[in-house]
Amino acid sequence: MIFAFVGLVLQLREKIVDRKNPAENNEYYTLGGLLFYLIIASIAKQKNPHYEMAVLPLFLLMGARWAVQIYEGKNFRKLKKVVSWIHLFVGIVLVAAVYPFLLYFFPNGKMWVWVTVVILTGFFLYSISWKNSLHRQLTSLFLAISIFMFTLNAHILPNLAKYHSPIEACKVFNEQSKDGAELHIFTEKARSWGIFFYSKNYGRYLISEDDLRAANLPAGDWLYTTDEGLALLDDMKAPYEKVEEMDHRSLSRISMKFINPKTRASKTEKRYLIRLTN
Repeated sequence: MIFAFVGLVLQLREKIVDRKNPAENNEYYTLGGLLFYLIIASIAKQKNPHYEMAVLPLFLLMGARWAVQIYEGKNFRKLKKVVSWIHLFVGIVLVAAVYPFLLYFFPNGKMWVWVTVVILTGFFLYSISWKNSLHRQLTSLFLAISIFMFTLNAHILPNLAKYHSPIEACKVFNEQSKDGAELHIFTEKARSWGIFFYSKNYGRYLISEDDLRAANLPAGDWLYTTDEGLALLDDMKAPYEKVEEMDHRSLSRISMKFINPKTRASKTEKRYLIRLTN
């Protein structure tokens, strides 16, 4: 993306300033498509990452063109040094960012994860010692991104998922529930549609005490609920068995206070998996 954004500026300059050879400077589709997208994205109220999928090919084309010109041409020596230092900084940050997660934030890394990360880090350090070239830039960045994405998928996200209680609740329900039993959501705060996606036999979304009474659930059905839900069940004198108590934090609400193990407890909530009894 560094190549792409630098290329965007250079291509704009090419179209506006360097107009001496119009026959060799008559391709406007790539630049026009990107500028049109960036203008819309800048003024749009709703922005989602997948919106950029349509223009990624244009970014790749522009980045590839100017990467070759910067590193294999003779007119961008100063820019070549600047881009190289930016890439080195980005690569080091990506590699360095994974170690706090392995050593401190979630210090329960499996041996195969450690071995893979250390080996790839060794290759990364070796690659940045090469002579400055486009080959070095692409190799070192590929290794840095690989280290970061591997650690994210093999270590960071699995540890975060342990606190996304609907997944754990459905796992327990799927293993322990009897045939025909349903898993329901009880109280508005407990609402998580993942319950209905991951459970083998999902039930209903029950918001209030009246909803629960009207549902007339049989003994053997399960509820995924909150402290409020437990209090309502106790007020109703409904018989139940607490199967699982879980610390909960939505994967869409990750913060540094949650990632930090010293302050993590203050950012989690309790969720309960209960089984109705006679």
